Amino acid sequence: MHPPLTLHRHPMCAEIIELFQKCHNEHPYGKFFGECTDLKIKLDKCFRQEKAVKRKANFEESKKLKERLQAYRKEAAAAETENSLDSSMCPLNILVILKALFYNVNLSDEIC
Repeated sequence: MHPPLTLHRHPMCAEIIELFQKCHNEHPYGKFFGECTDLKIKLDKCFRQEKAVKRKANFEESKKLKERLQAYRKEAAAAETENSLDSSMCPLNILVILKALFYNVNLSDEIC
């Protein structure tokens, strides 16, 4: 089984997808008896390589996000200890920190 064969979602495998679809169109009955099996094996290998590239990119992005989150937590902890005597300030929670991460908002702007 393979994912939907849309070219825009799998740019690395576009050529093999086109050949595979062409084989299926040219051999409507032969596809059931192994006519396109070689292309299917190449397509599966290509999808695995594509997934490995995406997985590595996502892992690198998650490492950067974790580093940014730790930096914001340190900043929030420092801000909380500085202003612990000020009762008018509300505590920074995880939602505020995530908002700051994703929308590039400074935490000092989020103080109540």
